[in-house]
Amino acid sequence: MDNLEEREYLYWLSHIPFLGAVRIKKLYDHMGSYKRIYNIERKELESCGLLKESEILFFEERKSYLDSVRRQLEQSEKKGIRFIAHFDPDYPKRLLSIYGYPMGLFVNGQLPGEEKPAAAIIGARNCTNYGRQMAQSLARELSAAGISIISGLAYGIDEAGHEGALEAGQETYGVLGCGINVCYPKENYGLFSQIKTRRYHNGIYAR
Repeated sequence: MDNLEEREYLYWLSHIPFLGAVRIKKLYDHMGSYKRIYNIERKELESCGLLKESEILFFEERKSYLDSVRRQLEQSEKKGIRFIAHFDPDYPKRLLSIYGYPMGLFVNGQLPGEEKPAAAIIGARNCTNYGRQMAQSLARELSAAGISIISGLAYGIDEAGHEGALEAGQETYGVLGCGINVCYPKENYGLFSQIKTRRYHNGIYAR
């Protein structure tokens, strides 16, 4: 099977709102390829029991968007945004052991090195000043010790973790919940831009 073609069909599938990682994998396990999922007959889709009737209707309607989605993928790649499928060599191997691992990652920048330890510093948005200071300090110390810092670019503990890593002059990775080019909250756009302009940076949106 052509991986490039498979990636295009997975990219199309990942834009169907009600399909998350678990259901996409169930469809993949049932059909054996993303191209076959796209070409599945309605009768078989109904018999497999993975989609509701209303979802099947929407699924069928979205098939007409394939060419548009392909162009979107091409345009994204020109902007430096990669779509990395679970079968690609550069997909993070440590994710594959997680239940419901993302079937694809939208990536802007680098991914954490497979051989390098990483730590997620995440927590409350409405944190105390002490909590914020501790998160920043921990991130700074861990970064200096060679550990990659991963967080979500949200208020509070998340942003403190990113700031600590940047203060140490090390890489930090943002896992974004609203799309690869969307900074939320908008008040963190300065931090978002600072991460992007560093030599080691990343935005990841999982699907």
